Amino acid sequence: MPATIHDCLACRLLRILGGLIGVYALLSLCLRPMHLILLLNGLALSVSAGVAVAYLPVAATALRQQTPSRGDVLGVGIFFAGLSGVALRIESILARDLAQPRILNTDLAAVSIFSGLLGLVCFLWAPYASEGRVPRERWGYAGLMVAAGVGLAFTVSAAHHFVTPSPAFRFE
Repeated sequence: MPATIHDCLACRLLRILGGLIGVYALLSLCLRPMHLILLLNGLALSVSAGVAVAYLPVAATALRQQTPSRGDVLGVGIFFAGLSGVALRIESILARDLAQPRILNTDLAAVSIFSGLLGLVCFLWAPYASEGRVPRERWGYAGLMVAAGVGLAFTVSAAHHFVTPSPAFRFE
């Protein structure tokens, strides 16, 4: 039987997300963008660190197993996503808030991108990991196909720019 609007509004997750969106809307009206971004970076850093710590035991156990379950693979992905979030928020705080844009061209930037990439690969690799639903296998395959297409397009574009560099798109 389909859920009614009342059932959806009563959903705890929707209430929590709606409340957070409301707080964000209020903050965006009260704070200048640069202050809001600093606040959000701090909150995202905190939550990302919490996620990385919470999923560290899951990831450590899964990486020692001969054949980890799909849930374990998803846990490893969540760990790496949390780790990536920590590094990305540190980068953003340093680059934006402390006027240190050089941080964007360091090993920290590469680690943050790579750890996020590892997490994302695990997300796609773990169909039906959570109660047989997350993600559904056909959507996992669709995601892989989109990732392959975007990756191919980027590779062709990057190769073209390696051969004929443009001031707007440089690899240094």
